[in-house]
Amino acid sequence: MGRSEENVRIVQGALTENPQISARKSGLDVTKSTFNRIITLYLKWHPQKMHVRNKLLDNDLPRRLNVVQCFLQRNVRFVDDIVVGDEATFHLNGKVNNHNVRTYALQNQPSNFNFYVGILTEKVFVWIGLCGNEHIISPYLYNNNLNAVEYLDLMNNRIVPRLRETHEIRINRTW
Repeated sequence: MGRSEENVRIVQGALTENPQISARKSGLDVTKSTFNRIITLYLKWHPQKMHVRNKLLDNDLPRRLNVVQCFLQRNVRFVDDIVVGDEATFHLNGKVNNHNVRTYALQNQPSNFNFYVGILTEKVFVWIGLCGNEHIISPYLYNNNLNAVEYLDLMNNRIVPRLRETHEIRINRTW
């Protein structure tokens, strides 16, 4: 089915009811490309991405400058000793993280996000690291989120020993 007046009306009704509707999961009898074309060309609605930002505090700038100055004073090979880690939480109920959240609104119209992922949903927490010497630190998987004590335990009792043993990285001081 293409861009008929009926499809435009159906998509508009679905968007009015739920501005966070997805072309793939809409349940409407229109293709993804038709859905997107109707939204942008006919209805003049545009996807809005949620951006979560951390507020910078007054003492953040001097702390950041201090870190940069420490890096600049080090040996050129210090990059080999850098470990970059990242974590993600995957919700098992089908909800997505905010990187994938879109809502639709008229162009330049501020969108009103009401995005909810329940605190009590089942989830998997994953941590993985990459060393400057191109080694990967195996992913660590946990059911649910980690609290501060559990996260420090992960760092100090699993990741740091792994770095010392398998990647021969010198660790003088941790957290």
